[in-house]
Amino acid sequence: MHRNLSPYPETQGYVDAEGSRLFYRSLGNLTSPAVLVVHGGPSDHRYLSVLADLVPNGYRVVWYDQLGCGRSRHPRSFRDYSMEAAGRHVEAVRRQLRLGRPHLFGHSWGGALALQAAVLFPRSFRSLTTCGGFASEASFQRAMRQHVHGLPRAVREPIERNERVGRYGSVEYRAAVRTRQRVYSTGLRVLPYDFAASLSTVNRRLRRAIYGDRPGLLSPATGFLQGWDLQSGLRRLRMPSLVLSGTIEAGRYTARDVHRWLPGSRLVTFAGAAHLPFYQVRDRFMEVLLTFLRSVDRS
Repeated sequence: MHRNLSPYPETQGYVDAEGSRLFYRSLGNLTSPAVLVVHGGPSDHRYLSVLADLVPNGYRVVWYDQLGCGRSRHPRSFRDYSMEAAGRHVEAVRRQLRLGRPHLFGHSWGGALALQAAVLFPRSFRSLTTCGGFASEASFQRAMRQHVHGLPRAVREPIERNERVGRYGSVEYRAAVRTRQRVYSTGLRVLPYDFAASLSTVNRRLRRAIYGDRPGLLSPATGFLQGWDLQSGLRRLRMPSLVLSGTIEAGRYTARDVHRWLPGSRLVTFAGAAHLPFYQVRDRFMEVLLTFLRSVDRS
């Protein structure tokens, strides 16, 4: 018989979001302030299990797998899916688990969805934190161009040269892209188990639905992300907000846009970190996040 060795209450199950079963996992006391976590990828929630660090510090953490991800429903088609639908799913998880007004946390693609949910349901959440997230397709594309332009010459030039002529399969292009991914995106010499496990589950059909058939790093989005822009919605939002990123990732540029568009938000960048600062500078990351959450709870 399986024994739960955690000293904290843990439950898992499914909620219904517009007719689709979404898997969730909850860790922590039900009476503790809740943090609802939206993963990136699109993979699954496991790589953000690191946020369980919040639990012994007085919080309940709730993760869920998005539509088409992890243990949630995998539809045959994402034709009717959209940013707005994904945002409504965040609200469905909050409502069906009776979380009250939780803190909302989103990473990367999940940061975009957390922003979408906050704009659609501004009264549902106590606070908003994004890490490496983005708030518009234009901001995302601009950030990637700025990021590539700032890479060392040995990495930048093969990417830009081959993108100009569409040689996405060339040996030097693929090698440069792998170097960028390893050093400036993942930023880790040893992949944590939870991250490697999530990485293996990336739903490529869903990724194509989001971004379209994007052959290169600098190619425009042609999926349902195309033309998406939350700038005006964010400017109207009045919610305590924390915007996080590493200093060497593309997300540092989108973080500046999110911070500029979100009234009263706080921007924190982690020196030397890439797209996964909760692994690279874990102690500092948790300190910053906990300080923010506690300040909101005291107010």
